[in-house]
Amino acid sequence: QADPAAVADSAAVADSTATAPPAETPVPALDIAGLGAHFGSFDSVDAFERAVHSGRDALGPLPERRWRGLDQTRGGSLEHGAGVSPDALPHGAFVDGLGIDPMDLRIPPADLRTYNLQHALAIKVADEALHDAGYSRAVPKGESAPAPRRIAVVVGMETEPTTHLRITRYGLGTFVRQEFARAGIEVDEAELARLTAAGRDAVVDPIVANEVLSYIGNVMASRISSLWNLTGPSFTVSSDGSATAEALQVARLLLLDPGIEAVLVGAVDLAGSAENLLLRPDVVAEAGLTFNEGAAGRRIGEGAGALVVTRPGEAAAPVYARIDAVAVRHAPPVDGRVPEADADTYAAAAEAALAEAGVTADDIGYIEAHAGGTPEQDRAEIAALARVFPAADAPDAPTGPVGRTGRVALGSAKAQIGDTGCAATMAGLIRTVLCLHHGYVPGTSGWRRPAAALADDFAASALYVPDASRPWLRRTAGSRRYAAVGFIGASGAHGHLTLSAEATRGALVPGDWQRAGGPVVLPLSADTFDGLLTAVERHRELLDAGSDPYALARDAARELTGRTVRAVLVGRDRAELGAQLALAARDLPAVHASGGEWTTPAGSCFAARPIGPEGKVALVYPGAFNSYPGLGQDLFRAFPGLLERFESQADAPERHLRAAALHPRGQAAPGRRELMALEAGLGEDIPFMLATGTSFAILYTDLVRDVLGITAHGGFGYSLGESSMLFATGGWRPEGRDDALISNTPIFKDRLCGPRRTVREAWALPEDTPDAQVWASHVLLTDADTVRAALPRYDRVHLTHVNTPAELVVAGDPAQCRALIEELGCPAARSPVNAVMHCPVVDAESAGLAGLNDYPTGSLGDLELLSAYDYEALPALDRAEIARRIAHTLRSPIDFPRLVRGAHDRGFRYFLEVGPSATCSRWVRETLGEAAHVAVPVDRRGVAATKSIAQLAARLTAHGLDLDLAALLGPAAERVPARPARPARFRV
Repeated sequence: QADPAAVADSAAVADSTATAPPAETPVPALDIAGLGAHFGSFDSVDAFERAVHSGRDALGPLPERRWRGLDQTRGGSLEHGAGVSPDALPHGAFVDGLGIDPMDLRIPPADLRTYNLQHALAIKVADEALHDAGYSRAVPKGESAPAPRRIAVVVGMETEPTTHLRITRYGLGTFVRQEFARAGIEVDEAELARLTAAGRDAVVDPIVANEVLSYIGNVMASRISSLWNLTGPSFTVSSDGSATAEALQVARLLLLDPGIEAVLVGAVDLAGSAENLLLRPDVVAEAGLTFNEGAAGRRIGEGAGALVVTRPGEAAAPVYARIDAVAVRHAPPVDGRVPEADADTYAAAAEAALAEAGVTADDIGYIEAHAGGTPEQDRAEIAALARVFPAADAPDAPTGPVGRTGRVALGSAKAQIGDTGCAATMAGLIRTVLCLHHGYVPGTSGWRRPAAALADDFAASALYVPDASRPWLRRTAGSRRYAAVGFIGASGAHGHLTLSAEATRGALVPGDWQRAGGPVVLPLSADTFDGLLTAVERHRELLDAGSDPYALARDAARELTGRTVRAVLVGRDRAELGAQLALAARDLPAVHASGGEWTTPAGSCFAARPIGPEGKVALVYPGAFNSYPGLGQDLFRAFPGLLERFESQADAPERHLRAAALHPRGQAAPGRRELMALEAGLGEDIPFMLATGTSFAILYTDLVRDVLGITAHGGFGYSLGESSMLFATGGWRPEGRDDALISNTPIFKDRLCGPRRTVREAWALPEDTPDAQVWASHVLLTDADTVRAALPRYDRVHLTHVNTPAELVVAGDPAQCRALIEELGCPAARSPVNAVMHCPVVDAESAGLAGLNDYPTGSLGDLELLSAYDYEALPALDRAEIARRIAHTLRSPIDFPRLVRGAHDRGFRYFLEVGPSATCSRWVRETLGEAAHVAVPVDRRGVAATKSIAQLAARLTAHGLDLDLAALLGPAAERVPARPARPARFRV
């Protein structure tokens, strides 16, 4: 490999006076219609995407025989030049091998032993990308090749690493002769020839014609074109780290020809060779982002990626994303040498890409960084990004418990798959496309805080690094998500790509249960209990025999109709499902005999006396103060269709969901103390709680009714949950929602919370009274009648909420509350929720509260909604009357047990809590006791969304309620091809 500085000299002279090239003819944006990937052990796009979301890395030990024994040699070049010895081998994201079908790829058997593995890898990912884009290699009847397609192929690659072996083979004779002479050993020519021949064969086999062709770079692209019968231009590009960008520029030019229908752009590099390590010996073994404290350095990576691009609007398959701009700038030489990295040039490229795409830095939601791992590149990149994406706040602006809130997420594929050489930009590009398509910002496992050398530039920027993946919501309705990909190549090349996406995977797939790691939900049924036990044993046998658990679940779900004896088994994998079946076989007979209900921590359920489909379903909406940091983090992963639906209904989806507060965006990962402080602050933020409560009420209601297909017959809300209920059920029209009214009203700024001026005025408190001495709320474990009997002795204490027959809330003057608790002698705890609600003090704000609940009304259909106004069904949806009633409930005590019992008396038996934290489900259970009912939440704090929803589905199904389990069963397996594959495993 040539010295980058020397190579760059001639190219950089013309670029020394300006970083921007001359004006060019406008070239089109590129739609990405197909993807292919194999990086490290992630051998497909699907495997790579799952790793991107989870944060899992591909770094591992050097594969055996990968370096042909050089790694086991002591005292050689690797030990002297790179510190590698048998006791200190490098880790990296190595491609250990790949399985391909030689017949399918038309590789003659005689060529297998010498087939170029970079070519095999490039062909593999190209095949995946073209199939993904909707193309086929099927040969028409009577033909010998696929139908010709006018598709071009451009592949970025570098010199094949094994060319060094060829040089070694043919220089070995001279080397051996010199070494014998230096050691003073005489050897005759015949012995020297035999020794030289043995040494050459030990280094590498003699070259053959097929292998000679493999070292010609363009053959790689030609092989792809030949295999697919692609008749467009076909060649390779060699430009090191900027090869992908240069290939994309070529693709844009090729697509100016209307005769070219698409371009396959690929990049490949087996950069984990011993030769590359000698060239760049400073590597680290652990995965991580180089910008992280204590994680600086380069990681070894290998792989290949490919994508199919077309002109906008011309793709035959659904489009993943669009490449809106490609900008490459070259740093001028300094003292005759091109710098390794230059902040000015990097910033110029980023600004040029934004300008070409017609967007600003504020539009970018994610940046895929180069993250080269050298001090020069890391400092230059972060300094440039801080300049292009500056912090919105003034440097002395107050910050929250997790630091200043960032605006643009930062990450890099190198944290997971290392530096894949000339394929690194392709890896970052595919990673970013996948995040845009799936609608999430990727997390970086192990992130702590910026390294000290980068901290100042980080602080001056709008950047933040998520430590886990989280939803990526549009900022405004109908807008595109925008991202950027940065890179630094050899020869002073610096570049940026601007990407965008209009839709997410949810527009194509409403549910993605298996991708989200959802457990297997196996619904067994029979006409008799003995038949159910037989089904349990049969499925144990099928599972032991190797049957696919999801296929078993799909088959079992089809047999549910009309069967009343049911048991639903839930297991996160084959092993746990087998264990649940074993538990069922052991426990169900005794449970059936006792007439009880059987549940397990995994979520499995059997009811000896099921409620059946006749019981009515009530949707239960919790109060406003239940949201918590991280709420909904994995919901859209399992149900991407909900994201599309929510964004279509909200004018500002990100603001409605309060994503920046739910998922902290500080530059340092929050610790336990910071998260507690954040949550305490959110508890005082009523606008936040109302907005998130309403948003998740809408999402969970849609999930229950539209995704799971559960027929709801009515519902009721706890406190402010009545407002959420009206939005979620259609009583209020979604277009009328205006969270700004709540955010801007003084009622929720300083009247009923914060200084609580309404209380101060009502009680004529001195202005200097500390806020903590104005109002307090306490949860008491006692009955309401006992408290009501004592309240006349405390004129500033109010019974505000009755949660269960033995749990309630009192609020008011802190001193009087403490005195009441002492008099009653009951267990009590300070409530984290201290807003002034549900007492006569609120009367002064009744008009304002009515105004905040004045929305255009819609239709409830046949839903029977109960209200705490009079504990009866809601009357006709008169706009002014609804506003007045809700304002009245907010100044009156809430008697939740009365609501629950009233619903039960009306025939409701299933109580589904469609909001955060599962508090109402517990209260329903404690209120109804032994009365027939099922109370289950959609969300449980600290539990994955898929597990909570699986448990909900299992209990409802076991009790005989009809619901659509299709979203939890995964797609049916693809049909087996008519011709069985004959895979060959290539060792790299």
